[in-house]
Amino acid sequence: MSSHRKWTAVSAVLLAAGMIAGCTVNTGAGAGTGGERGDGQGFSANVELLPARQKVQDIMQGKRVAFVPMLYKGYQLTENWGTSLTRSLEASGAQVTIHDPNFDPDRMLAILNDIIARKQADVMVLQSSAQGLLDNVIERAAQAGIYTVVLNMMSTRLSDAFVGVDVYGAAQAITKRAVEDCNARGTTKRLSIIDGMGNDPASLLWNAGIKDVAEHEGYEVQVSHSQFDNSKAQAAAEAAMQQNGNDLCGFLVTFDLNAVSVGQTVKAAESRRQIQPAAIGVYTLDANSATCEELRRGTVTATAAYDVQGIGAAGAVAVQNLLINGAPAGSRHDVGYVSYHVVDGKTADETTIACYRSN
Repeated sequence: MSSHRKWTAVSAVLLAAGMIAGCTVNTGAGAGTGGERGDGQGFSANVELLPARQKVQDIMQGKRVAFVPMLYKGYQLTENWGTSLTRSLEASGAQVTIHDPNFDPDRMLAILNDIIARKQADVMVLQSSAQGLLDNVIERAAQAGIYTVVLNMMSTRLSDAFVGVDVYGAAQAITKRAVEDCNARGTTKRLSIIDGMGNDPASLLWNAGIKDVAEHEGYEVQVSHSQFDNSKAQAAAEAAMQQNGNDLCGFLVTFDLNAVSVGQTVKAAESRRQIQPAAIGVYTLDANSATCEELRRGTVTATAAYDVQGIGAAGAVAVQNLLINGAPAGSRHDVGYVSYHVVDGKTADETTIACYRSN
């Protein structure tokens, strides 16, 4: 399997849970002989098409799903997930409520604590901005009988299901591209990482993947933090260019929104002749429609695009599987990864998972 693309394991991991076929039949005292589990949920190996559909509709009808990402309004990534979740789950009879903490961890915890205390959801679909932030939430949700599905930033306490991109593998792939570009230009072997908090899941995996490739190739790697804030990402880029000048070969920025700001900072430095044109590349993770425009302009050199829409769809499938199979909350922990692929301004439009929109 190419290091540039890792096809999703979601269908193998999640569908094996029993939504389509092959679910383990409950052999307890309540189990009947008709193939369905004794708890009245899940499917046997043999089904009839319309009754199977009706059973899903009956189980999903009125189920409450709360989607609580770290940021929602105006953020294409999570708006895309919200659209996928809403379309899929409401079509099967569930109710989806979207909450927007607006990138405030305290507000996010307050929202989640209220949902758990008042038992306002059967499933919570979550995204965390910091390692360990959701650990206690996931544990208390399970105790309250509420399933949790985490998207893209894995918590140290596993939820009932996790779906996301393999950030470590994507970081390795984009670093190989950066190294190839640097070697072709014959520049100094020096790269600068601009991550988020530094201790969040994405930054930890991003940094590890980059260093494993870069250091093996004899590259020096510098690290600075942006807190996922554009102004801080720009300031970090300015400081790195002032310190290194043309001896810096490229920036590796954890996510594309910050990478666009860094790319604009690099272009500004080129225009005032602080650095030579095309001396410093900008590389990142993810590619929404706005980022693809910057790839075409050359503001961003290349990115590891990943299947954002696939995460939303797989998250919806995970929710359905948990409710249909009916295992107790917190009793199982599934993990699945979607595909990624390195693209640039010439190849982004040829890649189905790049240039996504919010709806």
